[in-house]
Amino acid sequence: MTKAEEKVISIITKYRGIMFFLIISVLGAWIRFQGRTLISGDMSFYLLPWYNQMTDQGFFTLKNQVGEYNILYQELMALMTYIPWKPMYMIKVLSMVFDYLLAFAVADFACKIKREKRDSAIFQAVYAIVLLLPPVVLNSAYWGQCDSIFSFFAVLSLIDLYEEKYNRSFIYLGIAFAFKLQTIFIFPFYVCLYFYKKKFSITKFLLAIFVFWMTGLPVYLIGRNLLDAFGIYLWQTDQHRAMYFHIPSVWMFVGGDCDRLESYAVAMTMMILGIGLYLVMSGKKKLDNREDFFGFACWIHWTCTLYLPNMHERYNYLLDIMWIMLVAVNKKYLPYAVASILMSTVSYGFYLYDNGDITPFFSGIMLALWCLFTYRELMNGKTGNKMCEAEKMQE
Repeated sequence: MTKAEEKVISIITKYRGIMFFLIISVLGAWIRFQGRTLISGDMSFYLLPWYNQMTDQGFFTLKNQVGEYNILYQELMALMTYIPWKPMYMIKVLSMVFDYLLAFAVADFACKIKREKRDSAIFQAVYAIVLLLPPVVLNSAYWGQCDSIFSFFAVLSLIDLYEEKYNRSFIYLGIAFAFKLQTIFIFPFYVCLYFYKKKFSITKFLLAIFVFWMTGLPVYLIGRNLLDAFGIYLWQTDQHRAMYFHIPSVWMFVGGDCDRLESYAVAMTMMILGIGLYLVMSGKKKLDNREDFFGFACWIHWTCTLYLPNMHERYNYLLDIMWIMLVAVNKKYLPYAVASILMSTVSYGFYLYDNGDITPFFSGIMLALWCLFTYRELMNGKTGNKMCEAEKMQE
C-alpha cells in the first residue's frame, strides 16, 4: 500500500461517520428523484388543483378554505407558490425535507438510548433505515403526501414527553395536530400518562390546542374565520366514509356497512382503550421505562387504526416509525415492526401501482399479532423496576 493510499484510508476511517451519513443522504435523494414524475391520484385530483388555485390568487386565497387539509399546510403550500418551480416538485420536496428531519430525529433518539455519538454505527443504521423505508420514500416522493411532516413533530413530542419536558412536548403535539388529524391516534396515550404520572397539569392540553390554533394566525389576520382550524377537522371526519380503506382492519371480517357499524366500531375502540387506561390508573401497567412507555404508545396507536372506522392506507405511517423507535429500545419488537411496515408497503403498492390489496388473511395476521402484543403489554406487561433503575443510572 502506498503512502497516498494510507493517507486516504486514514482520512476515510477518521471521518467515516460523516461520509456514511452523506452517502446515505445522497442515496436517499437519488431514490426520491426517481419518483418525481409519478402523478398519484391524490396529486392529480387534489394537491395540484389546490396549488394552482393558490398560484392564481396568491396567499390571500387562504381567506377561504382551499382543499381539505388544515391551515398550516395550506400556508406552506401558498408560500411555495411564490417559488418559480414545478408545482408537483414543490409539493414533494417539502415532504422530502421532513423525511430527512424525521430520520435524523429517530436516529438521534436511538443514540440517546445506547449512549452513542451521532457518528456511531447505531445512528447511521437507524438514519438509513428510516430514510430508505419504503412507506417513507413512497409517501413523499411518489405519492406526494405529507405524513413525514406531522410524524416528525409527533416523534419530537413523544421523546420530550418521556424526558418530562412537558411544555415543549405539548407545543410539538399542537404543531403535529395542525398538520394532520391523525395525531389523534397518540392523544389517548397523553391522557393515560396524565393520570399515571400526575406531573403535568391539564392546562398542558390547552397549550397544545392553543399552539394548534395559533398556526393559523397569518390567515386570521387576512380575514379567515377564527374557528376554521377546528371546523376543518370536524368536516374531515364526515368525508370519505367507509369501515376501512386498504388497511388491516378488524372490520374486514364483518363488512363495510359504515352507516350501521361506525358507532359500534368507535364504541369498541373506546372500550379497549378504556381498559388500557384502567390498568394504567390501577398500577397494573407501568410506564416508567422506555420500553413500557413507547410500547404502550404503539399499542394505543395500533388499536386505533385496527378497530376504528374510516382508516386509510397511510394512517399507520407514524406507527411504523414508532415501531422502529421501540426496536431501538429492545430488538424483540422487530417482528411487529416488520409486519407493520410490510402491510404499509402492500397498501402503498396497491394505491400507486395497483398491486395486490390488503386481504382478510393479512388482517388476520395483524389481529393475531395485536392480540399477542396486547397480552404482553397489558396482561403480562410489567418489565420490572430493574430496567427503570438502569435507565435512571444511565441518565
